[in-house]
Amino acid sequence: MTDAAATGHVTVHETLPSRVLLGAGARHAVPEETERLGSGRVLLVATGSARKAADELAAALGPRLAARFGRPVAHTPVAVTEEALELLRTSNADSVVALGAAPPSAWPRRWRCAPGCRRWPCPRPTRAPK
Repeated sequence: MTDAAATGHVTVHETLPSRVLLGAGARHAVPEETERLGSGRVLLVATGSARKAADELAAALGPRLAARFGRPVAHTPVAVTEEALELLRTSNADSVVALGAAPPSAWPRRWRCAPGCRRWPCPRPTRAPK
């Protein structure tokens, strides 16, 4: 046991699996990425400034598009996060694609996976304790 562990001053940061595509036109590769990953139901999250790109991507995803969420904001308020999580649950999405927003690693801790789940997005998301 390290000295830090013995005194209870240990900080752990765990990053759930994610894949980020960067660069001009990266969104055009998303339909192929979803197929490669075996995603059948995509939740598309896009800021208002990315609406046109999101519309194009939604059309390209076709039947893989499970739902859209268009209200992400910086430092997401709890109510907005809960709304997005409810959409994730009710749409039964198995993946999340974000346009014009922070990558999944920067999402609020409330988007954490359920205990014991190693998939991202978690098929059983839970609210993090306050």
